[in-house]
Amino acid sequence: MFKATSQLSNKTNKAEDIGQPVLLSAASPLTWWAAGLMATILGFSRLSYGLLLPALRTSLLGSYSLLGLIGTINFAGYLLVR
Repeated sequence: MFKATSQLSNKTNKAEDIGQPVLLSAASPLTWWAAGLMATILGFSRLSYGLLLPALRTSLLGSYSLLGLIGTINFAGYLLVR
């Protein structure tokens, strides 16, 4: 019913076999895909803010200088995080 052979001789010391986590490379395809997606989202959001500015001004009853200050704060936050 049970084989008496030892299976320790058949195994190599791979990270999967001894229970250690397998580290992926930082340049994996998922990383590149996520970075590209974030760049696309940031690009569209920065362009759409300028296009939606007149509608935001009328609906929020703000001035262009106030909305420009909000855009400046957004840009400063982008530079600080980057």
